[in-house]
Amino acid sequence: MNIDNIQKGDYIFIDGPLDSKAVVNRLANLGDLPTFIESVDVIKAFGDMNQDVTDLVSKARNIGNLVAVKRMMVSKNGRAYMKTVYVKKEEIEESPKTKRFLEQHEAEMGLSAGDKVTAKFVGYSTGTKYEFEHFKVKTITADKVTLEFTKPFTANRNYTYSVGAEIVVPRSSSPDWNPDTSFAKPKVVAPTPVVADMKVVESIDDISVGDEVLVKQRGDAPDVPGEIRYIHPAGNFIDIKVGTKVLRRKLGRFSIGNIPTAQPLTIAGISDLTQHGIVVSLPGVRTIPRIDRNRVIGTEDYQATIRVDRFGNPNDRGRSRATVTRQRNTYYSRTDAEMAALQGSQTSDALDKFNEAFPGINLEQYANETKAAFRAAYPGISDSSIGEIKIDINRDGGFGLAIDNSKIRMTRKFNATAKSVYHSYFVVKGGTSAQGNGVGKGLFRALYKQYKNMGIKKISVSANINVGGYAWGRYGFTAGNAQAERYVRSFEQNVGREKAGYTITREDAQTARRVYEDWTNANGSDARFPMNLLCCIGTNNKAGKGILLNTSWSGELNLTNTRQRTHFENYIGFSG
Repeated sequence: MNIDNIQKGDYIFIDGPLDSKAVVNRLANLGDLPTFIESVDVIKAFGDMNQDVTDLVSKARNIGNLVAVKRMMVSKNGRAYMKTVYVKKEEIEESPKTKRFLEQHEAEMGLSAGDKVTAKFVGYSTGTKYEFEHFKVKTITADKVTLEFTKPFTANRNYTYSVGAEIVVPRSSSPDWNPDTSFAKPKVVAPTPVVADMKVVESIDDISVGDEVLVKQRGDAPDVPGEIRYIHPAGNFIDIKVGTKVLRRKLGRFSIGNIPTAQPLTIAGISDLTQHGIVVSLPGVRTIPRIDRNRVIGTEDYQATIRVDRFGNPNDRGRSRATVTRQRNTYYSRTDAEMAALQGSQTSDALDKFNEAFPGINLEQYANETKAAFRAAYPGISDSSIGEIKIDINRDGGFGLAIDNSKIRMTRKFNATAKSVYHSYFVVKGGTSAQGNGVGKGLFRALYKQYKNMGIKKISVSANINVGGYAWGRYGFTAGNAQAERYVRSFEQNVGREKAGYTITREDAQTARRVYEDWTNANGSDARFPMNLLCCIGTNNKAGKGILLNTSWSGELNLTNTRQRTHFENYIGFSG
């Protein structure tokens, strides 16, 4: 320490007693002596746990920069002993290699095929180091992980890694591990909450179960974010989950943002969707004939066999046959270039019609939420087990959607003109017990969000396949009045009989008849009957379930009908 730098009011350490004349003179020249603490006092204070060091620390703040260590010491008589001494504390900066090792080690915990990662790797021929974000795990072994590109990557002007190309990364436990060929979990960027363009909700037609909203608080307190959990069919109240609480609010007491308009689907966009597990098919050249029969380019002779009489005259009843020369038109044969142009025009036209009919559909969002539904129902399932979501667009802009994996098989058909969807098939594989996982509702929620985005007006279904007659009724689908009355009679005909483990009672039959007649009297005999009214009859719905299991009826859900829509949304939004 340079004693000339000592200023009045400083706190200093003095190693040993004050016997330096220069130090004493310097302190004397400052007038009041600065407070000082001898090193022996520091050691004594820290070493003796019974001594109060609060005052010592307050007067010498740099004691906090010291750390106690035990050292082997030797006394004058040669005897070894341990002594606590204090040395300067130094922060050790983590090396980039250590950081990369820890990142990969963390990423390997619970890793499965199909997971997305970022990776560092070295070019095959140039030895250049690269880092790329778009990889997914293909295979995992005891000593290495194989990754494949999900997007093309141009390493240099002479070489591009295509989608599906592979790199091999040694595991962190392998002696071959190095930071230049390693991977880590993708960085998750928290979404920025959007509070602009919010509008106060005045009608339940503007909201759905699961929508994110801003809830008004008392006084001048700021609005808080929440999620709609239940909508009363008459709009009398809305339940909104805010944090861990569920608040009941009336219309006008919360706001919702405008749904952003989705970008139109393009050929390039179709290619990008493959990394999300969506395969889009368009009307292909197979539907265009090679021969254009609207363009006659000439005539040609051909040989035809005809029936003739015994005199050689043409006669359809003749017993003999003769060969004659006739003429026919020849037509234009399209070239490969013309076929490709027609295909391009056809696919472009189909895409235009698709975008016009379903302008709000967000296929990337749908894929992500579908995967989330599978993972919630089947923890640990990989992307490869979920498989592909297939979209088959028709020439009129309508399309089909299909998922077929080891867990479920589902198909949907969308009509561009009617803005409707037909639930043509849904089955949970491996037995109906898998329904308890909730995969059906989860997949339905993901789809329904897109139904709202697309402006779908009606959902139709053929309720059958074991539990379908009961399950679709619970969702709120309606049946024709004559079909509904048939099941009311089934209640009456099965009084005293056991159905699905439950004995139908006369009270159940009377309830079914009363519910049916009340609805018909209020809405007319032509109105479609909501089958959920029959599903919920009996103790724990057991009578309705017994009657409607293994039945077949044609169901419809009118999404422009507020009561039908809110019942359906409340049912699929229920998380219990």
